[in-house]
Formats: sequence, C-alpha cells, structure tokens
Amino acid sequence: MRLIVNPVAGRGRGAKVAEQVPRILSARGVAHELCYSTTPEEPAKLAQAAVQEHCPCVVTIGGDGLVHHVANVLVGTDTTLGIIPAGTGNDFARGLRLPIDIDRAVQVIVDGVDQQVDVGQANQRYFFSVAVLGLAAEVNRRANRFKRFRVNALY
Repeated sequence: MRLIVNPVAGRGRGAKVAEQVPRILSARGVAHELCYSTTPEEPAKLAQAAVQEHCPCVVTIGGDGLVHHVANVLVGTDTTLGIIPAGTGNDFARGLRLPIDIDRAVQVIVDGVDQQVDVGQANQRYFFSVAVLGLAAEVNRRANRFKRFRVNALY
C-alpha cells in the first residue's frame, strides 16, 4: 500500500495525520510506504509509479485536491484509491460517508470496503464529485484565498 501525503492540506493537518497512519497500519500488520508530495505535480507521479509497480492500493492523506490528482491517474487501472481525509473541507470523503476519524478511516481501508463512483470527464481531466464553472468556480477560487476561516463556511 502506498500512502501519498499532502503535508500542507488542512493547514498542516495532512502532516499530523501522516504521523499517525503508519503507526496504525503497522499495528494492524499492513505493509505500507509513506510518500510526501512537495509539488502539485508529485502526487500524480507517485500514483503513476504505484500503478506501474502493480500496487493494489494508493491511499491519499490530504484533501479534495490530492484525491483529484491521484484519482485522475487511477481511473481505468486495477489500483484502488483509499482516502484518509485531512483537508479543509473533505467534501468528496464526506459525500462518500467516509469517516473523518483517523482510526475509523484506516479501518475502512484495511477492511477493504469498496465503493464505486461515477466519473465525469472534461478537458481530458476526470472529475469525481462536482464540476463547477462560471460564478460558482469564481466563488470557490476566492473562498480558497481566505486563511483565517473555514472555506466551506465562507463558500
């Protein structure tokens, strides 16, 4: 299992969660590799390498942006996506009713609970939850600039 972490997700929550997940997996006897992404392009490269290595599961530790980049690589492959929510809004994970609690989220992955999701495509990119344009996209872009408030409350 490859864990891909966005350490700055959720104002640093990604790094804090990434410290806990390997301990939980090790205690449950699950082999894993922890990879931190340091650039916006790196998650896709790490996911692509996992697919080429026939890794059965890639787990994201971060928010919706990380899920988006990794899932775009995994569509159409035999590699399963796991999600440990550690972002600001975690809208995709919430929509799938995944637990926000770290122990419970890891247990869902360890238990192999699968959900299929619909996938859309626009401009050679996949989307998995929502696609917005126009005013909604502009509101989202502006809300993401605020650092003191939760983005979903601003939106």
